Amino acid sequence: MPWIDPAIALLLIMVLLLIMSVSISVSLMKRTICKIIGIFQSHNALDWENARTLQELGLDFRFRIRLLRDYRPYAFQMMAGSGIILHAPDGRFYLNEARLDLLKFECPNSLNTLLPKSPAPLNQR
Repeated sequence: MPWIDPAIALLLIMVLLLIMSVSISVSLMKRTICKIIGIFQSHNALDWENARTLQELGLDFRFRIRLLRDYRPYAFQMMAGSGIILHAPDGRFYLNEARLDLLKFECPNSLNTLLPKSPAPLNQR
């Protein structure tokens, strides 16, 4: 019975760890993007008239102490660079839902899975 060479086994383990690391980072970034979209929607910052500052949105990244990796600044930069978040001239930001729909980015609707299901209506005779 041939055994796997230790160097090949180590290489396979390293590749597996790299794949796991990248997939975890991608899922955390997607979750953070969905949270930022939710923040803009909850503050109704969806057009130029209702644009909000980062402080009003709770997204002021400058003075935060980061103990763990915080994906919000990177997600915000990526969304602003792709045109999902637009910058008003007076320092306010708003969510461009048309661009978001165009990119076909969808957040998983985890709220529906957490809500209790309503019982089926009883048939009345």
